[in-house]
Parts: sequence; C-alpha cells; structure tokens
Amino acid sequence: MTAEHGVPVRDASGADTEVPSLLAGYGYEHVCVFHGGREPRNNLGDWAAYNIEPPTGAHCFAVHAAKDREMARRADCGLMIWDGALPGPRSMCTGPGSARPASSTTWRAVW
Repeated sequence: MTAEHGVPVRDASGADTEVPSLLAGYGYEHVCVFHGGREPRNNLGDWAAYNIEPPTGAHCFAVHAAKDREMARRADCGLMIWDGALPGPRSMCTGPGSARPASSTTWRAVW
C-alpha cells in the first residue's frame, strides 16, 4: 500500500469482496473495479469502474472469463484467492490463452 500500486478487483460478492473491503477500510484509492454489467454489483470504495462486456451468447463461467482475462492482462502481478472448486482462477493460470505470467506459484490452502 505504501508503494501505491494499482489493485484491480472483481465486483462479485462473497470472497471477492474481502480484499476490496480491506482496501476501503484503509481508504486506499488506487483500486479499479472490473464488472460485466451496466454498473458494478459491489464498488465498496467508489473507485473507477471498467465495464468488460462478455461475448455475445456467453453463459456461466464464460460471462466472467473476459473480465478476468482483461484484469490479468493489465496487471503487473496478481493474487488469486481460490477455493479450488470453481474453474475461473485455474483457467487464468493454466488454460489455453491463459494470462499466466512468466513466473507464478499456485498454493492450495486446506482448512
């Protein structure tokens, strides 16, 4: 935070709101919210918002995949909080056309 790095976040509920909640609590301003609808579902710090439209006819995971890829494309580094169940974060790192950086590490937390 002291280096004032930009932090891209998703607008989803659940675990996706934990990091934005922390950043908003600290009054951190260098955050942008990526969303796929007309307005972000969650923008806890009234930050800049970027609408990334899903491809025509997209359903389920594909609705969010374009948004996730654009976030990864713009990021210099990233942190994914993932339960290991949903396909989204894994495909960003390992799938065809993934946005995986030259160096990455994956951990699976079990609790």
